[in-house]
Amino acid sequence: MRPSYRLLESAAFELKASANYYEGCSEGLGNDFLDAFEHAMDLILSFPEAWGTLDENFRRFLLRRFPYGIIYTIDDEVIVVTSVFHLSRKPESWRRNR
Repeated sequence: MRPSYRLLESAAFELKASANYYEGCSEGLGNDFLDAFEHAMDLILSFPEAWGTLDENFRRFLLRRFPYGIIYTIDDEVIVVTSVFHLSRKPESWRRNR
């Protein structure tokens, strides 16, 4: 069975804020960002252990078009997204979202 996913509240806030930022830069770019996120989640759900580990519990998927990483953990059959992380932020700041 294919796993499902859920966003922590902090990750949902980051995702929405980032989409709003890109939409403010150029009409439609926010939707492109959300599409890139959904495509990434499809890949993560299909191959949850394919991406590099940050530590024993967390993995990171890097978006291709946007400078973001999706930080997630695998909890039974659920992918828990803990952060939608801009790569220019301090590298360990995503840990606050746990």
